[in-house]
Amino acid sequence: YGPQSVICTNEFATALSLENDEMQDPNEFARLLFDRMQESFRKSSDYRLETLLPSIFRGTSAYVTKCHECNGHSERQETFMDLSIPIVNVEAKCAGDDVDVQRCLDAYLQPELLVGDNQYYCSTCAKKADASRSLVLETIPP
Repeated sequence: YGPQSVICTNEFATALSLENDEMQDPNEFARLLFDRMQESFRKSSDYRLETLLPSIFRGTSAYVTKCHECNGHSERQETFMDLSIPIVNVEAKCAGDDVDVQRCLDAYLQPELLVGDNQYYCSTCAKKADASRSLVLETIPP
């Protein structure tokens, strides 16, 4: 307690090119911090530094969309350094129960139905059709 327990973050914020009065959510801040670290590492002559963050945090995912009429599918791959997994079962958390991370991940990866106004344009069928879109984690960080 007392004046020694207060930490001034001005220098840290300045190093990251942040405004001191700017609020950031945790994911946004982590992305910004990783980006600034990666920029700094690229300036180094040590190749290991340049590949450090990707070797620890990078994964690959694919959005797979499957047409329900012709069973054709399309795939779009992406790399990621983080996942924004929503918290499910908020009622349990409010009741004091634990939130199960696996349940949250399962909900995040649950296929999305593309129906009605949200139908998928299938290039094979040459029309909009009902479909399902899934996120598949192809490689995950170590």
